[in-house]
Amino acid sequence: MAELLGFDVQLSRLVLPDIPDTLRTRWMWELDLRQEVSAKKMLNQSHLTGLVLCRVSGLKTTTIPGAATDLIGSAAVIRTTYRDMSMRSLHDSVEHAQMHMQPLIVGGYGSSVEISESTMTENLNRFGEHLERLFARLGQILLPLKETPDAVFDDPNSLEVAVDGNVTRIMTSSALRWFLNVFVILFRHVEFRRVAQAPPVASARLELKEFHIEAATDDFYTYSQFYDLPPAAVLQYCTDFGLMFNSVTQITYFNFPDYQRRKQLSYEQVSSGEPAIYSIAPVLSMLPNVKIMYEDGLFGAAPGATHAAVHAREGWRLIIGAGSIFLLAPSGKLFQHDNVLELMRAVPIS
Repeated sequence: MAELLGFDVQLSRLVLPDIPDTLRTRWMWELDLRQEVSAKKMLNQSHLTGLVLCRVSGLKTTTIPGAATDLIGSAAVIRTTYRDMSMRSLHDSVEHAQMHMQPLIVGGYGSSVEISESTMTENLNRFGEHLERLFARLGQILLPLKETPDAVFDDPNSLEVAVDGNVTRIMTSSALRWFLNVFVILFRHVEFRRVAQAPPVASARLELKEFHIEAATDDFYTYSQFYDLPPAAVLQYCTDFGLMFNSVTQITYFNFPDYQRRKQLSYEQVSSGEPAIYSIAPVLSMLPNVKIMYEDGLFGAAPGATHAAVHAREGWRLIIGAGSIFLLAPSGKLFQHDNVLELMRAVPIS
């Protein structure tokens, strides 16, 4: 924490601090994102670390190139150049990336045409770069740059009010928490997809029976809600209302008041393993050694970081969140497959 304070002092003087290369990895994977905040500590260690990183990015990038249309094309809701984004346009752009992450990565809204792996990789890279530029713009708005005009601070509800009643150019803690929570989770999802690979075949394909599906109904409802929520929705709710959190259902209806929980499909469909979120609960009931993790969990080390002691210690972990399912191995390798039964063949069964 003292290290972060030193970086903050330098950044407030517009001096670029010499931050370690490991700081971003620590922010994304090694900190407890759900660490409690309070009236005395409005930002936790994750927020403070992200605050340093985005300002360093903004100070390094004196002129952020291009506009969102250069990277995500006609899907962009804000056509303003990154360097000219105001608080409102930045918020709208980040929220758009949050709510439409899947189609932005897959490419094309509502398109039924399958895209190639190379196109998917290109879309992922473009989406990742889009996030990096938005992150840098947030950092620039948070820096005391003289060239930043007052018009940039066009969201008075997200700005602190001085003792004399005038609105300042200081972003509120709640606004900062929202931005940094969304960014860290979106960056995680980009990294998940960047390092994920096809699972190896280490065991026979599991065979689901009807009683497996019936017995896992409650878990199915839970997992499907985590799956249906947008990135960072759970983290944001737990940060703002941590002491009130009891069930993911609270978060689901907080975000989507008209949400209707999924109805389980037929035995033939579920037992195929193809509709992943419908099959995962009964599959996990047959693999008690596989733990469940969610997108905002404490990973301890980056997925893909092979031979990390924490991965070996934690064992097999299944990650669910924002329309995605991944399998993290004790070796640190991350696997992904559209068919859950094929994905879980990577887990050795004695």
